[in-house]
Amino acid sequence: MENYLAVKVEETDKTKSGILLAGTAEKPKPQQGVITHVGVWLEEEDDIMEPVFKVGQVILFEKYGAIELKVDDEVLSVIDKRDVIGILE
Repeated sequence: MENYLAVKVEETDKTKSGILLAGTAEKPKPQQGVITHVGVWLEEEDDIMEPVFKVGQVILFEKYGAIELKVDDEVLSVIDKRDVIGILE
């Protein structure tokens, strides 16, 4: 299992000009996060796999796919590789 720890990036439902968008709270949206730590895992006996994502990358992941933790007033998400939708940066 490939897990990543990411700091959740809060999104606002505003346009670039600052207009609030109505009705966006009803739709479940993917979450954004910046990867802070990468888990090390073994494929087969002592064969360490290279991680798919790297520290510092901004990723888009399934809202309900992550385990959220609150550490020192910061929301962290433990994310499985299968729940990552894409890389934003």
